[in-house]
Amino acid sequence: MMDNKVENRTAFFSCTRWAVSTLFALLIVILVNINGSARADFNPSYIISDPAFTNTATMTEADVQAFLESKGSYLADYYETRDSYIGPNNDIAARGWRASKIIWNVANWYGINPQVILATLQKEQSLITNPAPPAWAIDWAMGYGCPDSSPCSSYPGLAMQVDWGTWQLRWNMDLANSRDSRVAPYLTGDTITIDDTPVYLQNGATASLYRYTPHFHGNQNFVIISERWFSVPLFYPLGNIDSLQGTPLGFQVNGWAIDPDTTDPIDVHLYVDDQYVTAFTADGARPDVGAAYPGYGDNHGFSAQINNISPGPHTVCAYGINTGAGGNNLLGCSTVDVSGNSLGNDPLGNVDSLQAAPLGFQMNGWVIDPDTTDPIDVHLYVDDQYVTTFTADGARPDVGAAYPGFGDNHGYSAQIDNVSPGQHMVCTYGINVGAGDTNPLLGCEVVTISSDPFGNIDSLQGITLGFQVNGWAIDPDTTDPIDVHLYVDDQYVTAFTADGARTDVGAAFPGHGDNHGYSAQINNISPGPHTVCTYGINVGAGDTNPLLGCEVVTIPSDPFGNLDSWQGLPFGFQVNGWAIDPDVTDPIDVHIYVDDRFAAAFTADGARTDVGGAYPGYGDNHGYSAQLDDVSPGQHTVCAYSINVGAGDTNTLLGCTVVDVLSGDPFGNLDSASVANPGQVDVSGWAIDPDTTDPIDVHLYVDDQYVTAFTADGARTDVGGAYPGYGDNHGYSAQLDNVSSGPHTVCTYGINTGPGGNNLLGCTVVDVLSGDPFGNLDSASVANPGQVDVNGWGIDPDTTDPIDVHLYVDDQYVTAFTADSARTDVGSAYPGYGDNHGYSAQLDNVSPGQHTVCAYGINVGAGDTNPLLGCKVVDVLSGDPFGNLDGVSMAAPGEVDVSGWAIDPDTTDPIQIHIYVNGQWGGAFTADTTRTDVGAAYPGYGAAHGFSGTVPVSAASNDICAYSINTGLGNNAFLGCTTVPAPGVPITLTSDTAFNAVDGDGTLLATFNAGETVTVSYSSDEYFIQAPGVSRTSQAYVRLNPVNAEGIMQVTSYHDIPSWDTSLDDNRFRGSVEIRYSPVSQKVWVINDLPLELYLRGIAESSSGAPQEFLKTMSVAARDYALYHVNRGGKYYENGQDIFHLKNSRNGNGDDQVYKGYGLEARFPDLTAAVTATNGLVVTYNGSLAITPYFSNSDGRTRSAQEAWGVTYWPWLTSVPDPDCAGMALNGHGVGMSGHGAYMRAERGDSFNDILTYYYQGTVIQPLSTDMNVRVAIYSTS
Repeated sequence: MMDNKVENRTAFFSCTRWAVSTLFALLIVILVNINGSARADFNPSYIISDPAFTNTATMTEADVQAFLESKGSYLADYYETRDSYIGPNNDIAARGWRASKIIWNVANWYGINPQVILATLQKEQSLITNPAPPAWAIDWAMGYGCPDSSPCSSYPGLAMQVDWGTWQLRWNMDLANSRDSRVAPYLTGDTITIDDTPVYLQNGATASLYRYTPHFHGNQNFVIISERWFSVPLFYPLGNIDSLQGTPLGFQVNGWAIDPDTTDPIDVHLYVDDQYVTAFTADGARPDVGAAYPGYGDNHGFSAQINNISPGPHTVCAYGINTGAGGNNLLGCSTVDVSGNSLGNDPLGNVDSLQAAPLGFQMNGWVIDPDTTDPIDVHLYVDDQYVTTFTADGARPDVGAAYPGFGDNHGYSAQIDNVSPGQHMVCTYGINVGAGDTNPLLGCEVVTISSDPFGNIDSLQGITLGFQVNGWAIDPDTTDPIDVHLYVDDQYVTAFTADGARTDVGAAFPGHGDNHGYSAQINNISPGPHTVCTYGINVGAGDTNPLLGCEVVTIPSDPFGNLDSWQGLPFGFQVNGWAIDPDVTDPIDVHIYVDDRFAAAFTADGARTDVGGAYPGYGDNHGYSAQLDDVSPGQHTVCAYSINVGAGDTNTLLGCTVVDVLSGDPFGNLDSASVANPGQVDVSGWAIDPDTTDPIDVHLYVDDQYVTAFTADGARTDVGGAYPGYGDNHGYSAQLDNVSSGPHTVCTYGINTGPGGNNLLGCTVVDVLSGDPFGNLDSASVANPGQVDVNGWGIDPDTTDPIDVHLYVDDQYVTAFTADSARTDVGSAYPGYGDNHGYSAQLDNVSPGQHTVCAYGINVGAGDTNPLLGCKVVDVLSGDPFGNLDGVSMAAPGEVDVSGWAIDPDTTDPIQIHIYVNGQWGGAFTADTTRTDVGAAYPGYGAAHGFSGTVPVSAASNDICAYSINTGLGNNAFLGCTTVPAPGVPITLTSDTAFNAVDGDGTLLATFNAGETVTVSYSSDEYFIQAPGVSRTSQAYVRLNPVNAEGIMQVTSYHDIPSWDTSLDDNRFRGSVEIRYSPVSQKVWVINDLPLELYLRGIAESSSGAPQEFLKTMSVAARDYALYHVNRGGKYYENGQDIFHLKNSRNGNGDDQVYKGYGLEARFPDLTAAVTATNGLVVTYNGSLAITPYFSNSDGRTRSAQEAWGVTYWPWLTSVPDPDCAGMALNGHGVGMSGHGAYMRAERGDSFNDILTYYYQGTVIQPLSTDMNVRVAIYSTS
């Protein structure tokens, strides 16, 4: 026995030891509330859930000891006295161990809840509450080795009993769940007989307990003890699938579910053939369930019709979704045979209603095709003419109830417009999609379209003493606009024509045009609420003028008016305007505020015929005009308010403005001072003295010296407009002669005539011309060999006549000419001299090489020098060819394209170009292609001097050089060299579906079939795309996209082969693959661009077989990490823009998350399920995304962000205890979530929400939009 036990306990979760006979307690422990029948809350089919049965985290060793002490148990001070060897390998000496140490260690060795052991010790021998048990009770503490039919015989002593009995409970459960015949008939899902009563074994823990104690009484005691002593519920959801009935293309399932931790209904998830299908709430009335579980109420039933299931047998399973401390639990599985349909093959349905509308009708009905549960099309005919097609996909629960296998979505509802008035026959037909052979008539109805007008009031807005109304109207019998009558409070007011442009109405009723809108302003309406109605006036066959609509409008009672004008005065201002209170015809008061302070009040009683004409019921006397004095000079904000006298509730602001109050000093401006001719300065401006309307004197100073005085009496309408009280005659204009040459400061002063003093109007600097000539050498250029063209201008200020210009080359006099050609730009700059002062000359026979060309203006008047007008350096062409090697680029593997231009100055004909590759002959071309830019630069030679061509090169780096071949005087000339680097490392790709290549601008480059291999390489700022029969180049980066959204791209030049299975290669990816060069890193990157949620399916931060809650935890944390960097524009920036968001942390190299792509998704469905279950969920703090760092394991506590990184702006990253890592060495930065700690918490049943909010303190898990793509760098090449 001992050897057999040792052999099998080395792996107790899959042990093969044969079972000890079922046990019977030597003592029957009689508990309160136990009699011959089962308690009402004792479910014989579901005694305790498997997760609760195996939850070892409910108590620590100290907790067990404290519990024994609290009960006054004999075991609290018991130490094992026998030589007992226990444990999975029977090699741990338990002699001297305390009872609590034995219980806690055994619970953890075999994975059984220590509370289960304590309840069993009480159930079997009352060892928890008995202060002085007999020795035999200790020897047979768990009742292990004590069959019903014979005395106890094996493994005496507390340590041996607890060890073997606990092992037996776990072994029973595991084999029951795996339906191992060695524990038959105690197999999960089977029905056995207990105390002459059939019992269905809903789970392995229940089967284990019956195999250990095959009686109701003992197991009911176990439940009572567990409920009385332990506050943590031991029960997970329970329930059943009561019935399962196949329907056409679906099935009907019925049952019930209860979670013992709540009286509320819980959710049920339904799986078909191990695939999740749907979820619903078990909240239907089930009095039988309520009677069986009276504390929970009746509403725990479920009934669901599932459609779109293929015909044939299917396994249907229902799971109760836990809401308390436990976990989800299987309610049951059953097999159903889904049938086809029995309704024939042609569609069936009905026309339910037909309702006339303006120029159209509304039709409703339903249709089903028995060959499918999908909605089908309906064709509509009017008067036997086809009109339209629509899909019958509207919700019709009545149809779904009548045809339960087909669902609700088979209703149709269609609005048909532009139907002529009169009677029409409307018919619908169901369009067959399956085996049927006809499109059957669903029904026909007659509808009468009215001929009466129709339309609407779209808006109604109250205004001062009136309102604005807008809408539209159409008469079906005409396309012309019709009249609309308007009534106020049931009284006719006016009529107008609805002929305004309304494109929305024209679009809705296209046969009638746009011009059917109306917009009217109605005035002289008394204040208060009024009902406004409009009627369309019939013009055709109709028999009524129908109401278009009625609305209520409230006319305001507050005063209204305006601040019309204002004028600044010396030490005051003048304001004018008007004001009316709609409640009275009498004038009302107006208050004036200056700079937010009350300044004056007066009555608006002045005659304003314009106001009286606009508001005829109120008379003319509502104007105001007031002058305020003693206001300080400067700018002031002036506001006018009308004072309410009637029903209104506000004193209305009439307007505000800024007024410039004048002082007593003159004011004005020196507008301009300019030099027209030598020694002459013209000045102009204006001046006003606020104390008079008369013109005043102006004094003029030059360089602070008084020169002259004049009167500012010239007409200046702009000044009069700005200062209307002073008139127009305040301008001045004067000419000063004989002003010496050079710069001078000119100032004008306004001379005061009343209070105040003289005032500066302005100053400016002028540069008076001297007597020496001036001008410029604008250009000197070489057009042809030996020829130089010069252009410029020259003026002598002492004359308006043209003057001579002398030309020197390299300080040697060459020629003279007269500057007498037209130069309008010069004439505009110097208006007193005219246009004819330009010069243009050609020098011939200039020797080759660089020369300095200078021009001098020749003085003719008072000046004393012939000044230099300018110098230019020119390069006169020699006999050697010249040109350039403009470009060298890869054309295809083994070839480069070269281009440039060349000219020989001795001829206008094209010349030869020789190309050398790495110093070796490469080829020759003639420079005879058109280059308009070269022709424009060298006009004497024409444009035919360009060259381009292809030369062969090696696969390595290549130096490409070009030489122009001389044809006359001179020698061959070097045009340039360029190095072409070796082509980049090729990247090869394919796809399991058709795919295409586009460039970075979205231009299609090529399309490929599924399975074709494409090679992409990069060299010299160019991308090369090669495939059988395809050769393309692109200046922009290349992107490869599967045509089918479900297509998978494969980067065959990239390999990520795990060591544990060399047959795998993680080089397949969803979404698009982009090939892109980074000038910063100088690498070519392979980037996977795909939706964020699909990216998460390929993250290998956890392993297969991990608890689902741990996978959900990691999915949320990974989503949070990725979303944080995507929202910031990416973690990596290249040359000012993000080339990608994240890098693949290949083989855990630490860049970012380990990303394996589609291969991981395909072999790790649990991860996809976790990503899907948490779709869009992220960790937030105060409503914002919280960054969620995580690491491998702590040393018993995590670190705060401040402790590890010195940052204080992430308050959720605090230090928390991490007991599952106690005794370990810290592995990682220690901030945020501990991977090992999270895993262990998930194993104990913690939800992902609980795990994340524990490690990220103060956070909330909530959904955020993740409808975006993430760009992941897979790898790079040089």
